[in-house]
Amino acid sequence: MAGGGFGLRLRTVGVSEFADRCMDVDDTFDDAMEPAARAIGVLVASAARARTPVLSGRLRGTVRPTVVDRTTGGVEWGTPYGGVIHFGWAGHNIAPQPFARDAANATRPQWEAIVNRAIMATVDQTAG
Repeated sequence: MAGGGFGLRLRTVGVSEFADRCMDVDDTFDDAMEPAARAIGVLVASAARARTPVLSGRLRGTVRPTVVDRTTGGVEWGTPYGGVIHFGWAGHNIAPQPFARDAANATRPQWEAIVNRAIMATVDQTAG
């Protein structure tokens, strides 16, 4: 079988419309995720507050939710030593006490459900 070959020719139809639709989905996703990110921040901050090591109570009183960007919730604290408590400081023999990370891990099923609901709302809104 000499000189056998195969050829394939594709014609794209609606690429511009498809790209526009993808941009709409991206915007819709960000819109749906912003309240989800806020809710996750509140959930994790509450759990982190309960896990915060307490000497004077000052650090615990400053733990609060934050929204890093439209799709990312987080936890922050308002003391200069909060990071040292959370991450530790080997040079000063301070062991890490990762209260925020532990809170995020402990609440994972709840915040995964929040994310899944936001994704499904986006799919439902953009399908069609």
